[in-house]
Amino acid sequence: MDVVVATDDRIDEIASLLRLAYAEFAPPPGDSDRPSWDDYYDHEIPDVRGRWPFTSHLIVVEDDAVIGTACYIPDAADERMAEDRWPEGYAAMRLLGVHPRARGRGIGRRLTEACLARAREQGAEWFGLHTTHLMSVARGMYERLGFERFPDNDIPVSDTFVVIAYRTKLA
Repeated sequence: MDVVVATDDRIDEIASLLRLAYAEFAPPPGDSDRPSWDDYYDHEIPDVRGRWPFTSHLIVVEDDAVIGTACYIPDAADERMAEDRWPEGYAAMRLLGVHPRARGRGIGRRLTEACLARAREQGAEWFGLHTTHLMSVARGMYERLGFERFPDNDIPVSDTFVVIAYRTKLA
């Protein structure tokens, strides 16, 4: 399984995969965080086209279907990153997603390593990403790859939900 840079004919497929990969993390109906989740799930997660001009979407394809993806941001301090913005000198990854039937095969790790390799090649000093406490498998993988918590870049969504930041030094 090779990691390749997606072409624009895969945008809709990537968006569909991301929605499928993130569906399990939805708060239950009636939860106070559900409205902000629904907005994120319906608008931000599938907005591959909106991120396309300043990112690269790396994908893993099997049987001509995208089974894994990660959004690589070469300049994570870019103002288009909104609240996800990182300090100068950072590259970042967001929205790592693997098809539920393809999990446990190392696809997420391969995508993360490919993003790290791109960042090193492009001379980034640091690499950052956001995740949540709900994503324990992903957090464990990031920590095994040498990422450390970076609370300065956490994003508080509500009183009960925080998107947590991790980073690793590249240079």
